[in-house]
Amino acid sequence: MSIPGLVITPTLDAALDHAEALLVRRARHTGHPEPDDSTGQDGATPALPATVLIATPPQASQRLRGVLESGRHLAVAGIVLGEWPPGSTCHVTADGLATAADSALDGIQMFHLGTTDSTAVLHLIQAACGNPASEENRPAPAPGDPPPLRSSGLPAREPHPPAASHPLPPRAADTADRRDIPSGGVAPGAQVTSPPDVPRTAPPARTIPRLDTGGQAIPGGPAVRVEVLGALRITSADREIEGGLRKARELLAFLAVHPGGASGEAISEALWPDSPPGHSARQRSLALRKLRDLLRTATGLTGPMFVVLAAERYRLDPALIATDVADFQAALDAARHAPDDTGRLAALKDAAALYRGPLAEGAGYDWAEPYAETARRRALDTWTAIAELLEPAEPDQALATLDTALSHDPYNEYLYQRIMRIQAAAGRPDAVRRTLRLLETRLTELGLTPAAQTRQAAATLLGSPGSPQRGPRPPSTASHAAGRPRPPRPPAAR
Repeated sequence: MSIPGLVITPTLDAALDHAEALLVRRARHTGHPEPDDSTGQDGATPALPATVLIATPPQASQRLRGVLESGRHLAVAGIVLGEWPPGSTCHVTADGLATAADSALDGIQMFHLGTTDSTAVLHLIQAACGNPASEENRPAPAPGDPPPLRSSGLPAREPHPPAASHPLPPRAADTADRRDIPSGGVAPGAQVTSPPDVPRTAPPARTIPRLDTGGQAIPGGPAVRVEVLGALRITSADREIEGGLRKARELLAFLAVHPGGASGEAISEALWPDSPPGHSARQRSLALRKLRDLLRTATGLTGPMFVVLAAERYRLDPALIATDVADFQAALDAARHAPDDTGRLAALKDAAALYRGPLAEGAGYDWAEPYAETARRRALDTWTAIAELLEPAEPDQALATLDTALSHDPYNEYLYQRIMRIQAAAGRPDAVRRTLRLLETRLTELGLTPAAQTRQAAATLLGSPGSPQRGPRPPSTASHAAGRPRPPRPPAAR
């Protein structure tokens, strides 16, 4: 079988011959014939394609050890099957769980394919490389293996359609769960790929068995819920999870507002902005480990990772952790695709109910402010849309909805204008005047007065309270009326 990049040798010595020749070529290419400690991620190595040597050597193989040592700075790593004292050893159980003395390998999950499935995957790769194998060249299925996979003749399809990625609250592009693992006495570089995750919008009442839970199925949906639209709240089985390392909880909140995942560099920049790269990387690893420990202790699930590394991005496992950010987005999507106003109103109410206050309120996270403003703006738009649907038949409910919006943005003049129009339509001019006075009082505290547009709207409504004239709607209910700057928000408590 010919697959570009795959080399199979009959003996270990032949594999080492090939590896040594590769090292010589790469050393010449990088200009570092003798790698030293100064050659690393800042050198030429990252431009080199990763190469992994897989072998079962004798216990003492100085030649193999020399190849692996030399390859550390030349993107050559190894997976050694069996005892290998010079490196980190992983012990893998029958169900694929790996344990190691190195805490960085905590929770690594291995996956196994039978002979037939492995052959089918290799033939699929071979066909994708433009060298399809004929049916007669396929090996016969091994006893007990399932029937071989066969091509349908149709183009290959992605497991899930890609989704757009936005700062908040985006839906993650569904990706395969890939963990980068060092194993068996080698330099880092080997990777393990698991089956694709279930869709993010999986039904809540559903049992989702996953390999990375250590064989434990999760009945009734995700085991953990994270709420950040308000004060950070972490629950499991309706019990709040308290305590834990502060940075571990902050990491959980940061990932909750990044359903599509975040790179290690982005996490470090947000949580440790003034730390040197090496220090922030160590702190990130510590926070990640403490976060997993916290969630495992709270749920009693010792196998899951809870935070997975996929496509070089850390993200919360959606089969194990639900978030109000994802639920908020799902409700808005449901409203957008609802067939009628009844369904739209119900979905919008579901979304509004999830917003409890400023994102991560009171936590003092420096990175949270722009995400908090985005979330608040979307919540205000949601309440305004609800009021529009309620106004014709239930004006009092529409007013109550706008009052709720005002409690989260008491200086938004557009909301006052909307309230006055509904009050005028109901023949309540005194209520219109009270609303205008309330706005004036609140703005006076900031040294401001209502905009001319707001005063003109009130005058028009008071002139003909039974038939108010509706002005054009600003582009967003969260934008301050007449383009005025938003008053400064008080600093979060620390």
